[in-house]
Amino acid sequence: MMYMPLKARLLQHHVSLQGHGLGNRLLETSINFCREKGDSKRTLDILEPACHLYAKFGFHKTESKAYNKWDESREMYHETWERELE
Repeated sequence: MMYMPLKARLLQHHVSLQGHGLGNRLLETSINFCREKGDSKRTLDILEPACHLYAKFGFHKTESKAYNKWDESREMYHETWERELE
């Protein structure tokens, strides 16, 4: 099968909802959707990483570049995280 990644454009939720497991459920649903569609690899392109969450789900960082187009008052990075799907 030719690899054509399925991309989630926006996977985030409001700060007031943090700590309730919503990020876990969103990422788990995304991974399951990709599996059901026959995708063998999942790639995340992120600007403000929740690194602990991605690592918990078996992703590893493959690229990191400085990226400050939206908020020059702080240091931001565009990162790519990947994982093979079983």
